[in-house]
Amino acid sequence: MKLAFLLVSFKIFRELFLQRETKFLQASGLFNVSFYLSCYRDVEKSAITPARHYVEFGAGQSLDPNLLFSTSYCVMQYREVLNKNSSSLRHYIEFGVDQACNPRPLLDVSYYIGQNPGMKSDGSNPLKHYLDHGAIEGRKPHPLFDRYCYSISILAT
Repeated sequence: MKLAFLLVSFKIFRELFLQRETKFLQASGLFNVSFYLSCYRDVEKSAITPARHYVEFGAGQSLDPNLLFSTSYCVMQYREVLNKNSSSLRHYIEFGVDQACNPRPLLDVSYYIGQNPGMKSDGSNPLKHYLDHGAIEGRKPHPLFDRYCYSISILAT
């Protein structure tokens, strides 16, 4: 009887945790459903939403939630600061900017904030800012980034 109660309690706790994490991920604006489904086609066949899939399975499998966030890169670079109960994306959202964590080698957070000083004062997340505005406006995410060469390499593929 006690074991059954503990098992049910664990399942309820886990479900509430997954629901909370999924809502957090969706509210962050850093989960791109189209990107995720185009990269991980089997997710479309599952009975859960792409965001829930990322929270429940994807982060642990080092799947990426958007084009400029590399889950495996962040886990390798910031292993010592990651909380065992949160994904690298959640860590990046909550602490990454203050700790100058780069979500991928292509996006240098310190450089990007330095080039866009208004972001520091309004508390914008550099990754979200670049995805929403910077790329469209032609801002450089890294000092070595060459938009022209990048555009040519994309067209060539």
